[in-house]
Amino acid sequence: MSRTCARCASPLAAASVSCTSCGAQAVDPSADNEAPRWGGLDIERTSAPRSSSPTTKQSRPAVPPRPRPGAATVRASVPGARPAVDHARIPALPARMPRTAPVANRSVTTPAQIPGMLSNAESNDVLDTGMISLGDAFSAQQTAAESSLDLVSMPPPKARAEPLASITEAVKTARSSAPPSAPPSAPSGPTKRQELADYGPIPAKLIQTVPYFFRVLMRKRVLDAELAALSLHRKHLDAQAEEALCVFAEALYALRKDPRLSPLEKQLRVVADSQQQVGAREEDAQQAETARKRELDELANDVQNIEAKAAPVRSRESELQAQADALKTRIRGKEELVRKTEAEIQTLKKSTDAGAIDRIAALTAERDARLGEAQSLNVQLLPLQEDLSGLRRELAKLMATASALHDEERNLSTAAGREHERSRVSIGGARSAYQQVLRSLAEAGLRAKLAELAPAKARTATDAMARAAAKRESEELHRAATESYDAAKYQQGMFLLVGGTGLVFLLFAGLIIF
Repeated sequence: MSRTCARCASPLAAASVSCTSCGAQAVDPSADNEAPRWGGLDIERTSAPRSSSPTTKQSRPAVPPRPRPGAATVRASVPGARPAVDHARIPALPARMPRTAPVANRSVTTPAQIPGMLSNAESNDVLDTGMISLGDAFSAQQTAAESSLDLVSMPPPKARAEPLASITEAVKTARSSAPPSAPPSAPSGPTKRQELADYGPIPAKLIQTVPYFFRVLMRKRVLDAELAALSLHRKHLDAQAEEALCVFAEALYALRKDPRLSPLEKQLRVVADSQQQVGAREEDAQQAETARKRELDELANDVQNIEAKAAPVRSRESELQAQADALKTRIRGKEELVRKTEAEIQTLKKSTDAGAIDRIAALTAERDARLGEAQSLNVQLLPLQEDLSGLRRELAKLMATASALHDEERNLSTAAGREHERSRVSIGGARSAYQQVLRSLAEAGLRAKLAELAPAKARTATDAMARAAAKRESEELHRAATESYDAAKYQQGMFLLVGGTGLVFLLFAGLIIF
């Protein structure tokens, strides 16, 4: 028997294992070339020969319509097509597929019903899986697979809740059957706030708003002064209560190793941390203060040394200045005598007296002697002036150094003041936080009923807190009483008073003018 290609159906040589046209594997006609069966369907591989011209574009042939059951086998002639289906071997489907149960009345499958369903499926080759059974090998395999599934029963649906209308009706019935509540009783008299305010009744007429305005104005001044005094006293009591709580908390902290304080372990740890923080800030501030003080002391010592060096220079300068002033005084005296002698000589030269010549000669000798003395004094003055200039330069240098040291000392003092203020604020904040922590510890100790650990201090703190709370309540009552007047009537009285006063003033002015 000749061999053909399975793809292009070309004849093949006896010893060839592949097609020379398309390269596909050769098919042995003696072998079982029956197409495999999938689900009871016979499939045959068919192929059409490819076109020999690579440049010619092949046109896809029209696909024939699907034949009805029982028709002849149709082979696809499209190049490279998939295996064709032999419709002649497909069994005809029944007009209505059998079902194990109606769709509308599906019930919940229980585990007790599973064996019966499986036996029914094996006998009828039908299983209620929600799929259409074909009655072939595919359905048999699917039935066997589905028989191994675990079917879980669903719980029955819950009963519907009672309708809302019935609930509403029950509520209405209960309300109607309940006894009617008594109306709120009206206040029989003035409240404590009104008695404290003592503003009087609210005016019902417009003319009564003016005296109401005066009464509220005068009474409000008194109430404001009393409220300020109450606030000051309340702050004093708050400080006392806080101090008493801190004392009680410190007593608890001193007993921190007591096992009865185990519920307050967290608060005690916070107190310890806050106390360490306060101590660290105070220590840092003390160290900084010591360093600044040491620097200021060093600057003060330097200034004192400069002053010590400048003192002898200043003394020597004073001595030389005195000597120079004395010489200058003597020189000025000699020069004055010389000028007088010159004037007398000039007068004698104009004279015709015979003895004038002798007098002029004597005055001339006297003038020359005085000039010599003045020159001698000037020679003595020159070294004094040079020494005095040197001392003054040295003293100026010392004074410049001292001035720079003074400026540095002043700047350091200013910086030290700012640093001290910052340290004070920092330490104050740490101490305030420490007091808050102590107060929290004391309040926690009172809530935990640990007052027996320090009964006297706990009693003091409790009494101080009670006094502060009473004073705070009195302050709030006083504040509410101060603002309990009728603002609308108060403004009406003020406007009426101002308007009436202005109208009277205009009336008198009109009478005076006209």
